[in-house]
Amino acid sequence: MKTTTTKTTTKVQSSLPMHLMDNEKFRALEKSGLKLIEREIVAIHLMLNNLGGSAQSKVSILCDTGKQGHTSIISIASWLKTQGEDTATLKVQVNRAMSKLNTGLSLQGLGKDQIPFIGPKQAPKGGASGEGEGGEGDTDTTLVVQYDNDSFDQDSFDIIFNDWDTETQAYFIEHCIKLKAKALKAQAKK
Repeated sequence: MKTTTTKTTTKVQSSLPMHLMDNEKFRALEKSGLKLIEREIVAIHLMLNNLGGSAQSKVSILCDTGKQGHTSIISIASWLKTQGEDTATLKVQVNRAMSKLNTGLSLQGLGKDQIPFIGPKQAPKGGASGEGEGGEGDTDTTLVVQYDNDSFDQDSFDIIFNDWDTETQAYFIEHCIKLKAKALKAQAKK
């Protein structure tokens, strides 16, 4: 009895209309090292830029998965930036999803010479509002941050802060120290 083994190649067929994507960008995307879901979102993003559509549902799923999803979003944003692609749509989609989840987080670092990250939403001009009359030493004051019709209190922020890794926490604390120094300097000029 003779056994014959044949080699078969399995090709993954995508349901995405790849003809809507630039071949050079597609090849770069395939070699990017991004995970499959990340590549799919980038491909959809690139194709929909040509069509004027949205990948909101997939971005929302990533936002909902926590740190792993956030890492994927950062990878997507970084890849889009290295390819010279617009990241504004992705930022809006992430911010919309994060708002629905009441995380107080947003996609940031999309400017020139910046590194994408997901962090607390930037406070609007005018800062946060306190609900007490006391100064800095008033322990009865509850800080409520209002931004884009979303708000979160100190307890919510503590949950968010504790979910961050120590490097992100240290960066945020350092950033707050700089903001406080800047605010004190501005008050001194008045």
